[in-house]
Amino acid sequence: MDPECRLAVAGMSTRLKVALLVPTRNAKSQKSIDFLDWLRRVDQQTLQPEWKRAIDSHSQDDTQEALAASGWELTVISPEDFDHGRTRNQLWQGTDADICVFMTQDALWAETGGLACLLEPFQDPKVAVVSARQLPRPGAGPLEAQARVFNYPSQSWVAEASDIPRKGVKAAFVSNSCAAWRRSALALIGGFPETLMGEDTLAAARLLQKGWKVAYSADAVVYHSHAYSARSEARRYFDIGVFHRSHPEYLATLGKPEGEGKAFVKHQFRWLARQKAYACFPGAILRLFSKYGAYRLGRDFLAWIPPRFRPYLSSHPDWWRAHSPS
Repeated sequence: MDPECRLAVAGMSTRLKVALLVPTRNAKSQKSIDFLDWLRRVDQQTLQPEWKRAIDSHSQDDTQEALAASGWELTVISPEDFDHGRTRNQLWQGTDADICVFMTQDALWAETGGLACLLEPFQDPKVAVVSARQLPRPGAGPLEAQARVFNYPSQSWVAEASDIPRKGVKAAFVSNSCAAWRRSALALIGGFPETLMGEDTLAAARLLQKGWKVAYSADAVVYHSHAYSARSEARRYFDIGVFHRSHPEYLATLGKPEGEGKAFVKHQFRWLARQKAYACFPGAILRLFSKYGAYRLGRDFLAWIPPRFRPYLSSHPDWWRAHSPS
């Protein structure tokens, strides 16, 4: 942890009450990380939250027992009742914390000072949300690692509405895999929207419009990445397309995402070449076309897809089953 960050937060932590909030489902049996290690690393943080709350989507393993043994306050819901926005609203609205830190069950703190560093930008009273840096998990493949290198740079930044023409969609870049929100700012916009995905970036865009700032802390680091198959990645991009279709005001505020997509593709092939990962080129090309096709399917052609088929195209089938006409 940076010494200046430690000193700044030491004074600030006496004034701010923090809640650590996480939705879980079968975390104990996930393959990406050891959930008991996840719990230990939370307990090892130099700054400890006043609340540790979880909403579990009826896990079929020992997730609930592990959370209870670590002192977490636990609520259990059915998987069909989970919604990225509504479920997180249930978590933060149950506390009177000043700062609400959201994590996912597979984002692992890299250092014991991570939570403290995540709070440091809140010294600026106009900062509404701070997102952590995500590094690829140990053993990540080249394509998995490149996505984190592109999206999570080594330099911190703060954006406001005047930066939108320059940064575009990146001005509202936030990931609730590990992000801290000022509770008063969340309350001002009525919390997270209930949506298939993207509740974090949509909330950030709304806050920018209201004069708040969005920050990214390169000093608050978690290990978090996914070894998506080509099919899983296509489903995720189908969901992104649906998100953009469902919330046209998001793109109206921040601009079209195509420029960021082109930058990602250029970075990917240059990065793979520098890593001499030439064997990944065919797969990267295949994924490029499948992701773009899935995105367009969700954004431009959703109305043509019968509701009963939509869960099979999505990475969140339970959401569709809960929200589709019976």
